[in-house]
Amino acid sequence: MNLIKQLKHKSAPATTAGQTDQPLGDLVPLAQLVQSVHRRTVEHRKTLEALGAARSQQRDLKEAPPPDLTLAVAREMIVALGDSDRLTQFDADNAAAIRAEAQAQEQVQRDRDILPARLVALEKLIQQSAEQMMEHTPITEIEREAERLFTPYADQLVAAAKVYVEALRQAYTVAHKIERAVTIREINAFGEMRHKHKPELIDHLGQGEIVPTRLVGYGYQDLSDLNYRASRFDEELLARVERQLVDAGVKGSDLEIFRPKLDDDPRKVYAPEAAPRAKRPEALPYGQAAVVTIQH
Repeated sequence: MNLIKQLKHKSAPATTAGQTDQPLGDLVPLAQLVQSVHRRTVEHRKTLEALGAARSQQRDLKEAPPPDLTLAVAREMIVALGDSDRLTQFDADNAAAIRAEAQAQEQVQRDRDILPARLVALEKLIQQSAEQMMEHTPITEIEREAERLFTPYADQLVAAAKVYVEALRQAYTVAHKIERAVTIREINAFGEMRHKHKPELIDHLGQGEIVPTRLVGYGYQDLSDLNYRASRFDEELLARVERQLVDAGVKGSDLEIFRPKLDDDPRKVYAPEAAPRAKRPEALPYGQAAVVTIQH
């Protein structure tokens, strides 16, 4: 009985795991576990973004020019002169500008005073968030759910493999005996064997092969196609699995959890920061002189 041929032409059983509308079965337990991880990840990333923004703001403050105090200093000079009429006129003419200048100065001073404390608070929140994430993320439960969902496919694979292995053993066994029985040796007039005639029934499996690429009755390309398909996804099943995962709220992409920083680690916690503001290049002290031609 040619079991290799039977396996090649016979379709999968009607009860194959991937043939249902819900190829993964019940996703509710896994979806609940994954969504809890996702919520913690979103919260943690938001805090990291806030830390990055605060660091960017602190960097920009260090590089920013000092606030403009022209009006405040001018007013101080008028006060020092004791000219009340001039002071009254100055305040009336520049009231709005003086308020804006004072508010800008207060904002810069407030940022410089508060930002360091804000950075410390954000880093503390990030550390606490990472500690809770590592403590409460249900890694083992997620892995057990993944194993439960995949078990029907593992069972199906092993069942098919058992049939295939027996078919392969039978093919090699029968080929071996037939080849031994019908191999013809050519011997010359001096008693030397010059050639051996041996039927080519089946090759040994090559590296990465599922079926041998030489099998009597089958073309090389057909057998190579089987080996190629064995290492490729089932695109139709892939789309149905993806659709079921998305419908259940499981996006099908890698999940992330964040480790806390060790107490003795001097490095800063990574947080995405905005790119530094571009600086205007300084003028060269000895630039090339311009040449002006005057036409008469």
